[in-house]
Amino acid sequence: MTIAVYLRVSKEGGDSIVNQRNLILDFIRHTPEWDGAMIQEFCDDGCSGRNFDRPAVAKLLKLVKEGRISCIIVKDLSRFGRNYLEVGNYLFRVFPSLGVRLIAVNDHYDSESSMDLDRPDIGFWTLIYDMYSRDLSVKVRNALYVKAQRGDYVGAFAPYGYRKDTADKNRILPDPAAARTVRRMFRLAADGWPTIRIARILNEEQVLTPMQYKQAQGFGRTSWNCVQETNFWTPETVIKILRDERYAGTAVYGRKKRKEPGKSRQELVKKKDWITVQNAHPAIITKEEFRQAQQMLRGCKERGRTGKNKNPLLYKVRCGVCGHAMVRGGKKHPYYMCTVPLVTDRYACPKERIPVEELLDVVCTDLGQQIMVCVDWQKVQREKKRCQAIDHAAAAKTLAKLRKAYAEQEHELQELYEKLVFEHISPTEYKAAKMGLLSRQKELCEQIRQLQSESRKHGMRDCDYNCRLSVSDQEIREAAEAMLTDLLKEVVIYPGCRLQMIWQNQDPLETAKADGAEDAAVQITH
Repeated sequence: MTIAVYLRVSKEGGDSIVNQRNLILDFIRHTPEWDGAMIQEFCDDGCSGRNFDRPAVAKLLKLVKEGRISCIIVKDLSRFGRNYLEVGNYLFRVFPSLGVRLIAVNDHYDSESSMDLDRPDIGFWTLIYDMYSRDLSVKVRNALYVKAQRGDYVGAFAPYGYRKDTADKNRILPDPAAARTVRRMFRLAADGWPTIRIARILNEEQVLTPMQYKQAQGFGRTSWNCVQETNFWTPETVIKILRDERYAGTAVYGRKKRKEPGKSRQELVKKKDWITVQNAHPAIITKEEFRQAQQMLRGCKERGRTGKNKNPLLYKVRCGVCGHAMVRGGKKHPYYMCTVPLVTDRYACPKERIPVEELLDVVCTDLGQQIMVCVDWQKVQREKKRCQAIDHAAAAKTLAKLRKAYAEQEHELQELYEKLVFEHISPTEYKAAKMGLLSRQKELCEQIRQLQSESRKHGMRDCDYNCRLSVSDQEIREAAEAMLTDLLKEVVIYPGCRLQMIWQNQDPLETAKADGAEDAAVQITH
């Protein structure tokens, strides 16, 4: 039997990993049925329970789905997660269906007990944990907001070029070694050097990157947000530093915000909504040097600030050698290429330019095959035609009503004229009434004309639709393009224009395409 011990502590602190571990191990020692059981520990340090995008819990759930974990023990349900809906889904659906036992020591909960499984307070407590987490997030954010308005530094790490003041954790001071590199970068930018050339110079001189510099300084962070362990300077890193006003002595807070408490995804905030405090800490560069750098960067688009982008391949095309996202270039004939060879000779990245149209064609063709495997396409077509037939019937019914109303107006005009002839109404009354009827007739005539025009257009589309019904490749292509953004995870490009498509639904798709499936890597030919 394998028992999974799951431990978690958030950034806000509270309980400690050591206390949780001691509590659970003591509970296991006093349970005779677990004598000789294998114990495997999973720990997320500094992770919010509001989401399940945590390294250790993801590894744990993967082993659970593979059938390699039979029991999970946590201190309490809030350690497993604080999202009411997701925790409830695992408690009452996922774990019971997989035959996995969950024990929360302090909540006196054991899913193997039918009485515990049906306890009404369990759902209540998961809701309370969720609400507490949301409330705590709001309080922490408000406290940081107040400190930022005073000019205090509230980040977990000092930005590259600075270090935290040992006497005051809310104050940063220049780090002499890194600050020299920052000053040099701003001087090169002010002299007109492009960011890609600055990055190459730093790589050639083997200047430590911000990540490498932090590691050399002894920071204990176990994982870093980077593609390769062998890190190097990139134009994006250079641009990020050159755009950072903090190097001119200005405290900046609130450039990004989370859409929802606990979620990892962040969105950029408009500059007018940032909190900025001038002269909050010692500057590394002058404000004039910062202004000159911004002048040089005018042509560089800041990542994430390009507005709405309809490109379904945005940030999804990666180099299979270095792992970095490929850059899109060209206006008339757009293409993707890896720019890493322009800044370092460390990797043998593909040098080919991949035309966007050819890449989209290959990706959509593959997705179209998935659609044909998973969907009864002819059934979809028949349903679409049935809905169009309903629309035509409704339009014909409306047109008949309008024509009937127009005929009634004609009849009323005839009766009005007869009343004038037999002197039942005066000429003035006749003229006023006639103007009203003619105005109404004009409105009806316009409505009839518009509806007839729309019906003719629908008729043409029906004709085109019927022609394409027997050849559904175009329909499949349109459906594939519409779903591409949500279903495509990434496209990996290897030397020789070989590419591999990775889908969000990769596992079920491989099962469905098991018979006669081709190799995942395909070739783009020019």
